[in-house]
Amino acid sequence: MDFSPIKSGEVGFYTCGPTVYNFAHIGNFRAYIAADILRRWLENGHHFAVKWVLNITDVDDKTIRDSQKRFPDLSPSDALKRFTRHYEAIFFEDLEKLNIPKSAFFQNPRATDFIPEMQNLIRKIAEKGFAKRTPDGIFFEVKKWAAADKYGKLLNLDLSHLKSGTRTLADEIEKENVADFALWKAEKSGEPAWDFDFFGENARGRPGWHLECSAMEKAILGLPFDIHSGGVDLCFPHHEDEIAQSKCGYGVEPTRFWIHNEHLMVDGKKMSKSLGNFYTLRDLLEKGHAADTIRFFLATNHYRTKLNLSEKSLESAKNALSKFRRFLRFGEVRHARGESGESRVSSALKAAKKDFSAAMDDDLNAPVAIAAVHECFSKISPIAPFSAAEKVEISDFFRFVGKVFGVDFFPPKIKIPEKIKKMAENREKARAEKDFQKADFFRAEIEKNGFLVRDTAAGFELFPRD
Repeated sequence: MDFSPIKSGEVGFYTCGPTVYNFAHIGNFRAYIAADILRRWLENGHHFAVKWVLNITDVDDKTIRDSQKRFPDLSPSDALKRFTRHYEAIFFEDLEKLNIPKSAFFQNPRATDFIPEMQNLIRKIAEKGFAKRTPDGIFFEVKKWAAADKYGKLLNLDLSHLKSGTRTLADEIEKENVADFALWKAEKSGEPAWDFDFFGENARGRPGWHLECSAMEKAILGLPFDIHSGGVDLCFPHHEDEIAQSKCGYGVEPTRFWIHNEHLMVDGKKMSKSLGNFYTLRDLLEKGHAADTIRFFLATNHYRTKLNLSEKSLESAKNALSKFRRFLRFGEVRHARGESGESRVSSALKAAKKDFSAAMDDDLNAPVAIAAVHECFSKISPIAPFSAAEKVEISDFFRFVGKVFGVDFFPPKIKIPEKIKKMAENREKARAEKDFQKADFFRAEIEKNGFLVRDTAAGFELFPRD
């Protein structure tokens, strides 16, 4: 299906964000990078203005449990706020390392800032007859809703196959029907809670996990909006519950398009602390992997396929980036033309951009898109050195690809130490005097100090060895 936004020129886009109770693991970041690639393609490939919303879950069972352990002397509300703000800040620091700045988002709403909106939605659902109150809280009656509408559409579920003990227990509260999920949890001693006027009675408590996204989406983007993304693990029950809540309470489904990225495996296995393959971004950085290498690896694989993270895969991503960067560092002036009179470089770049764009338009087929870049590289690199005009064309193409993938292909300008410049000058002088033994000595010394020297028509170039 071809995509066109509801509002001309503008895309409403919502991504399920983190529950801020610990460091996010690298699998979490696959979801955010996949969403960022989509945002970047809509902006750079199609020139849409994207309103990207990524929420922060700052109240749930885990945040309450761990905040009380961390700050036992604070009130439940103060402990929760202090605890979640800490991990929220860490999360955005990690996103920044992966080149997803806060400026990329339209808003980053916190669940605790939208309690009134959630309560209003619960009342709407209750007025329609699909919410029941129990001593544990207020629950959405799924089977009753399924009889009136469709529940389980994303995975084509059969409600008769739902079993107790699955995540449909919705935050581990026992209910008559295991498929019902918590809209609102009754107050428990020592937990943060909010007053709730539920048709004249105070149903003091806190929101269920599934509720927050529906309320925030409506308040910030309006319903329906264009695209909703998240990990495949959120398909059921979270996104199914969002659909049910919004359709029941607001009379419309939340979004027109759902995007779900697949799991990230580590060395062929699901991440697990017991297996020793559970990594946060900071773990990988401490192991010596660069943030842009990690991003390039995650960005250039298809979001809908399971992806295996390994030392070998990260090394391959690093080598690919290094190859492009070494290439973009070079270039003397020379002109090369094909038989048609069009520059062979221009012809290759035009074809590459066409193939790249077609691949990205085909469900963000990043592997095919980056393959077009590699193929272009293999065609134009033997032509080097390039004319000044060709250099501009090459730079424009790689900057475009870099904007889409969120990776800077251009090596940073590094200040060359004076002693290295002096060695290169001495080598140049030795070559002019045909003292090639001395010239080789200076080349070796330059390399020992982490740099390479390259001879050009204008003299020489110096650049880092990596």
